[in-house]
Amino acid sequence: MHKVPVHLDTQDTFLWNLTFRQVLILFMGGGMAYLVITTDWSTPLTALFCLIFGGMVLVVTLLIAFVQIAHRDLDQWVLIAFLFYASPRVYCWSALEEHLLEEHNTPRQEWAIQQRGEEWE
Repeated sequence: MHKVPVHLDTQDTFLWNLTFRQVLILFMGGGMAYLVITTDWSTPLTALFCLIFGGMVLVVTLLIAFVQIAHRDLDQWVLIAFLFYASPRVYCWSALEEHLLEEHNTPRQEWAIQQRGEEWE
């Protein structure tokens, strides 16, 4: 008898009981937050902006790494949304009648229509 695998949807843990994807996102997001936070501390106002934006980067990183909606990660939802909004919404198909085409055809188009008709016969 062969054992049937039952945990196909669970990912393997990599480090600190986190998956490799989560560790990679946390290290990349943590590095970006560190770069944002340590950018410019010349005045108190720029230091405040650096801390606020660095904190926002950390929050977004934690959301992307740990939050799942309908068993999908947030980065997958971002990709799905991009593909949805990038694809055309309306597909238009129309059957052109041959007699309608004959009114506006050039000789070259008429030859192509005749050739197509011979291929179909």
